[in-house]
Amino acid sequence: MSYGFEARNASGAVVIDSQFPSMFLGEETSVTGVELYANVYKFSLSQTGYAPFFNVPVGDWVTYSAEFDAGEPAFYGSKSVFSIRKAVFLEEISYTPSGYGLAVYDSLGNPLFSSSENLIPVVGFTNDLENKPTEGQFSKSVEWVCPLGSEWVFGPATPPFNALANQCIKRVTNNSFETTLETILLSTDFPTSGSGGNSVKAMFAG
Repeated sequence: MSYGFEARNASGAVVIDSQFPSMFLGEETSVTGVELYANVYKFSLSQTGYAPFFNVPVGDWVTYSAEFDAGEPAFYGSKSVFSIRKAVFLEEISYTPSGYGLAVYDSLGNPLFSSSENLIPVVGFTNDLENKPTEGQFSKSVEWVCPLGSEWVFGPATPPFNALANQCIKRVTNNSFETTLETILLSTDFPTSGSGGNSVKAMFAG
């Protein structure tokens, strides 16, 4: 950048940029899904907000998918209730500056950063968890995951239905995640074969 304020961490990554608002984790809340089948639940974007981080217990999974029967993206998971934290901009957080510390505003006076709030503690990112499983391995416990994309396939299911299956993000231990193929939708309108979607993308937060 040629002007303004910029701060970097020890790894050289930009933490604060006066031209772009920082993102923070909102308060922890819970969402209840609509049961589609046994151990498959749907969570709408209106429930979770933008870029939610799901608290995924060991043995459970979550995924993100554009819904084929309604044209609306949604999240899916293996349990009826998940704790989530939304990724939000500072101006969306209701807080009172503490009177000390560091605050950064843009030229219009909008808050971009405050040391009195917690930045998203992203500890990992994967652009393709299915083919790069080491990107889901961590040296310490990681409970929060934000699914950003997934691969999907169509296939035969119990007649007369065909299935849409997604590559989901499953927590297998306290500090590791892997992909698992799970059926998330059944329909008589689905084809018997086909595939597409993004690679399995996700952010992980400590």
